[in-house]
Amino acid sequence: MARSPELGEPPDWLPRVSLPIWEADLRAERLFQCFGLRGPLSFNPTSRGRFNAPSGEYATTYVSTSIAGAFVETLLQAVPRDPETGRPLITRSSRGRYRLQELRGTSASTGRALRLADLRDRGLMVIGATNELATESSLRRQPLVQRWALALYRHPDRPDGIIYRARHDPACESLALFDRAIDLLAPIDAVDYLSLPDVLAGLMERYRVELIDDRQPFEG
Repeated sequence: MARSPELGEPPDWLPRVSLPIWEADLRAERLFQCFGLRGPLSFNPTSRGRFNAPSGEYATTYVSTSIAGAFVETLLQAVPRDPETGRPLITRSSRGRYRLQELRGTSASTGRALRLADLRDRGLMVIGATNELATESSLRRQPLVQRWALALYRHPDRPDGIIYRARHDPACESLALFDRAIDLLAPIDAVDYLSLPDVLAGLMERYRVELIDDRQPFEG
């Protein structure tokens, strides 16, 4: 059986087709993200991120429509694992690299429905892409993904961002929002995972995470 082709460059015809757009009315919903150095809902203009601009053409912020999505995408992406059980290892300590204290969720209300380029299902075929847009982890290939993001940003349909399935848990949905959506977002509260013991326990069970003793160093 022939091997499926790898993700290629954005096709020349992309600006001439209608994007698969999902209109997300999230005014009654919560969006969750990790607090950055510049506070909640900060937009990053650098190229350090999957759908970030290659050369500062726009800024991006990443959120999830679920607390589980934010948890798995911001905390569990590169944590070490117990060599015997395979469980992801995290710590509560402010000294540990992989720590719960580093993770803060935030919620946002939107002024109108967000118009998002939909890369969850058939939308990938419509625009001539593959799911590598959401799952590619190689730094070598990241510039290609960013060129796709730039092509979507520049598309005549002017999406507010991209919706895609989380790389580490496809049951969760992630949003990469372009800075043109900044006026649609207003933080309404913050969520500290350490202050939600029942929610945190559910997340720990869902992903079989193990909290380790802060005083015991671990390799990561």
